Amino acid sequence: SRALHTASLAFAGKEFHEVPRLVNADVRERMWLSSDVGTTSSALSSSWAEKGWDFQGLDETWWYTNEKWRETEWRREGEYVHAGEPEEPFRQRLQVFKSWLLARPERRIAVVAHWGTIYGLTGKSLENCESLEVSLASFYDGKIFVTD
Repeated sequence: SRALHTASLAFAGKEFHEVPRLVNADVRERMWLSSDVGTTSSALSSSWAEKGWDFQGLDETWWYTNEKWRETEWRREGEYVHAGEPEEPFRQRLQVFKSWLLARPERRIAVVAHWGTIYGLTGKSLENCESLEVSLASFYDGKIFVTD
């Protein structure tokens, strides 16, 4: 819900009341630590839907899960309590998000996301609450950036 809080603050003015506020799980943070586990869509909807957020199409558990994650653990040695999202599913998910963006009818779209996702989409490392304007045309190249 951190991204929802940030977006709500950034777009709080009256001029944004009619702007669609869509939640898309494909732009979520890469699952790395247990702090990246999300809030169920029903809980999010009960807290945020009246504020104009659309959670249609969001699965109840929308973050990365894998029951056999301990067998295929790829992160450096440590104590983990939740599956980490491997690079390939992360790349595929961001490609799906790029395609979704490119198919949207709007000419200007604001995307509020976490650092790893912004880096994955753009290759740019941003500070907290920093913004970046990107042409949708740049998403046609298909590049996804990943860092460990």
